[in-house]
This record gives sequence, C-alpha cells and structure tokens, in this order.
Amino acid sequence: MAALTDETRVSLEQIGQHSRAQGEQFRTQVEMAIMSWRNATVAAEKAAERLDQAGRRMEVSHYLIALLTGMVTGLLVSVFWLWLAPAPTVQNTLDAKVVAELLRPEIAALKPRKGK
Repeated sequence: MAALTDETRVSLEQIGQHSRAQGEQFRTQVEMAIMSWRNATVAAEKAAERLDQAGRRMEVSHYLIALLTGMVTGLLVSVFWLWLAPAPTVQNTLDAKVVAELLRPEIAALKPRKGK
C-alpha cells in the first residue's frame, strides 16, 4: 500500500505540474489574445477616426459642389435667356401734321431768299 501511495503521490505531482504548465500556457495564450484584441481595438478606433474625418471633408466638398453647381446653372440660364430673348420691337407713332409743323421753320431757313 505504501508503494501505491508513493506512486499515486508521484502521479499526482506529475499531473499537478502538467496542469500548472497547461494553466501557464493557457494564461499566456489568453494574455496574447487580449493584447491582440487591444491592438485591434486601437487600430479600429484610428480607422474610425480617419473615416469620420474623410466623411467631414466629403460633406464640405459636397456642399461646395452643390453651391457651385447652383451658381453655374443660374448663370447659364440667365445668359441663355438674354441671348435667346427676342429683340424688343420699337413702335414709334408719329403724327405727320405735328412733325410738319416742327420742321417748317427749319425748312424755311434752308430755302434761299429772293432778295439777296
């Protein structure tokens, strides 16, 4: 029985050492996984920040493009309206009697006089 107890004690010590080695290996693997997750988290946060900055820049550029498009469209519409607009028609109505009365003194001044 003493031999069996010694064998059991030796076996238990070996199992304990093996368990401690596996526990240490598992702890090391868990720590490595945690470090990898932390590194991945930091990288993801940096990528999210870069995406946020790119989104803000894109938002500003879209507003500028929309503003520029509106201004150019308004300018082109105005230019084409002015270019294609029909020429205004001028309608003068003259009263021939009034024009003759106004021109009579001028015409009389141009006629040569007989007494000279």
